[in-house]
Amino acid sequence: MSGSDAAAACRLHEYAAAGIPFYWRIEQDPVHLYAYRLGPGGEREYELAADSADLVELTEPFDIKLPSAEIVP
Repeated sequence: MSGSDAAAACRLHEYAAAGIPFYWRIEQDPVHLYAYRLGPGGEREYELAADSADLVELTEPFDIKLPSAEIVP
């Protein structure tokens, strides 16, 4: 695990422990989006809600359909 991967994993656990309900991580090269949400029953662990290099479709915390090509700078 690279240093940046370890830092991302640490943030993921810290944010879940703090009760932040949704967390998105976007990799830029190549573009890939990961969307997490807190587990059922208010557990302080995230579950993967979306994992895509092409199109992300979610209904929480709002309805969104986001092609990865639209998030590239």
